[in-house]
Order: sequence, then structure tokens, then C-alpha cells
Amino acid sequence: MSSGSTPSYWIPYRTQRIFEYYEGYVYLVQGHEGVWIFDVSEPDKIRLAGVLDVPVASYAEIEIKQDKLFLIDTRTNSLVILSLMNPEEPRVISQQDLPEDMWNGSKVRIVDDRIYVLCYRGLVIFDAQDLRAIKLLGKFDIASQTSL
Repeated sequence: MSSGSTPSYWIPYRTQRIFEYYEGYVYLVQGHEGVWIFDVSEPDKIRLAGVLDVPVASYAEIEIKQDKLFLIDTRTNSLVILSLMNPEEPRVISQQDLPEDMWNGSKVRIVDDRIYVLCYRGLVIFDAQDLRAIKLLGKFDIASQTSL
């Protein structure tokens, strides 16, 4: 390869895989294959502990807050909240559809009692005081030729 050329792996639209860490486990986004769960409590004996069968866009980010995992299910276009009480087998505690005109959720952030979901052309905000019954607070459309 000549200097100045870029290996095919690093093509401009390639993004890094996104992961989160929680109490000895790494949750790694694997796109439509779901989220892989690795036990990393013993660094010299890392093992695949399980696979969470929820498709997440390969460019998306997930977030862990306390013992909850937040992600966007691309199959259903919904926010999914899972309990990590058993880190190897997360359990769905809540699922909320995104508004119809908000799709391709890519980032989830939790601040206080609010969940912010960045979508292809806008921002969706949920009230998360009760994670078993989250409520849509509002959305902000972005009218642009480029997506967020």
C-alpha cells in the first residue's frame, strides 16, 4: 500500500463499534446481530457470556445508567430499557415506540429524569420518572438536507 492511501477498513463512512461497561461486563453493539455481552471480570479469560437479540444500528450508541441499559431497537423503532440485575441476561422492563416521523434513533442520553433520543431528523424527549411507564414529552424536528 502506498503512503497516503487508506486501508479499506477505514473508509469514510465506517464508524467504530459502540460499547458500554457494567460491573465486569462489556455490552458491544453488533448491528443486526444484536448486542454481545462479554464477561471481562478476568481480563485473561474474557468470554462471550450472551447475546441480546435486539437489533441496534451499527452506528448507534447505547447507554447504561445505574443498572439499566438503554438502546434503540431498529426493528421496531422503539426505545428499549433493560434491567441489568442479571448482567448476562438483561430483561426488558419497558419499551416505547418513537414517533412515526422519528426513525433511525442513533444516540440515547439520560439526564436526571429525562431520556433524550437523537434520531435521523430530530430529537425526542421522554419523561423517565417511572421507567415502566415512560411518557413522550416532546420532539423537535430538524428540517435540513443533512441529518443529525
